[in-house]
Amino acid sequence: MKRIILVFFTLLVFAPFGVGQTFNPTNGPWGNTIYSIAFNSNGKPFVGTQEQLTSFNGTVWNNISLLSCCPSYPFVGGFKPIASRGDTLIYADDDFENTGKLWLSTNDGVSFSNIQTSGLPLTTVGCITFDQDGHMLLGSVRLTGFSVGGGLWKSTNLGSTWNLLGNQSAVGMDIKSVATILIQGDTLLVGTFQNNGMFRSVDNGTSWEVINNGLTNLTIPSLTQTSGNLFCGTEGNGVFKSINQGQTWLQTSLNTHYIVALVSHNNILLAGSRTDNGGIFRSTDNGATWVSSNSGLNIEAPNGLDIRTLTVNASGEFFAGTTADGIYKSTDNGLTWRQFGTPLQSKVVVKKDNGTLFAGNTYSGTSRSTDDGATWKRISGIGNNVALATNGNVFVGSESAGLYESTDDGVTWTHKDNFPGSGVFSVAVNANGVIFAGSFGGVYRSTDNGVTWTNPSA
Repeated sequence: MKRIILVFFTLLVFAPFGVGQTFNPTNGPWGNTIYSIAFNSNGKPFVGTQEQLTSFNGTVWNNISLLSCCPSYPFVGGFKPIASRGDTLIYADDDFENTGKLWLSTNDGVSFSNIQTSGLPLTTVGCITFDQDGHMLLGSVRLTGFSVGGGLWKSTNLGSTWNLLGNQSAVGMDIKSVATILIQGDTLLVGTFQNNGMFRSVDNGTSWEVINNGLTNLTIPSLTQTSGNLFCGTEGNGVFKSINQGQTWLQTSLNTHYIVALVSHNNILLAGSRTDNGGIFRSTDNGATWVSSNSGLNIEAPNGLDIRTLTVNASGEFFAGTTADGIYKSTDNGLTWRQFGTPLQSKVVVKKDNGTLFAGNTYSGTSRSTDDGATWKRISGIGNNVALATNGNVFVGSESAGLYESTDDGVTWTHKDNFPGSGVFSVAVNANGVIFAGSFGGVYRSTDNGVTWTNPSA
């Protein structure tokens, strides 16, 4: 039987640097998946990204040490919720197999410590917030195939112990997936994933009732309130409105799209959609009419209009977190947007003699800069394993689509149909100009700048 060998390359190129040489950050490449945004008491943003928590000090982004039980293998994906109240922040890394999933800061985010929780089941955290008394409320998600998790939980001691709020199962509220929590004094509203609908408690969680009257879609990932009215976002049926505290719901004119995020400020309503490239919608008349509000968003990028979260700071500035293009900020009530940043994790960077830079980013493909890193443009669909051949051509390997080559500084790309392997995990070029590509089929090499390939490991 033929043995298949899979090899991963890490190519390190060392160049001499003069004594005292300094490095300055480039303006990007920006991107990353943004799951959550919260601000400390000084307005400093803390952001839950694809892999970890990061913060912005006004000049640069600082990745906070991996908040995970296993720093070498952080939990990637999930929800990564973060919430703040005063100088207290709480963050969940979403590792449902880890009892130490919650991290607490009581000094405005200067440092975080792991909360060894008691009472909270092994589960993914879908959302987290603070109630009017400063107590923590946590929405649990029961993953498919698991028998534990779900429900709304409360902690009165900064997360050390947790209790399930009330007899939720009495009204069929054995919630499998809590998506969002809205607090109005002693009234709590809960929206759920997995078609579980909406629930309400008017006595701070002691008793519960179902409030689905008028809803045509029972997956409710987002909630907000303005001018005494409630709004909920649904999976595919847009936004619904209630003028009687959730007793009944009416469909608004935004009646399509998967609305994963809602935010309101000074009678401005914003709705963020996911998976259907709708982007952001805006209403100034209490939800009666909605208009698209995507000016400034990267509509050319893959998933550029895929919104994950919306929030507003104390100054009334709106922030939008996207699936692959980082954070955008609006200072004009959501009319226009500009990229706020969040750095990508770049696994490899190559520079051509003419100054063109290529950065292979861990979760967001490859980015290209033609002005020494001042600006970057993301290249869609070609992977993130970058190497520069001796003839100046650029090769990028994709784990799902094989190998690509550019002969014009990254303006256009050609799929290398002659490459015999399938997924390409790494590409490297040695000092003699030999190109190596590690794939599912083993290690392939080319001595003629990618024209032909052989597999020495076959």
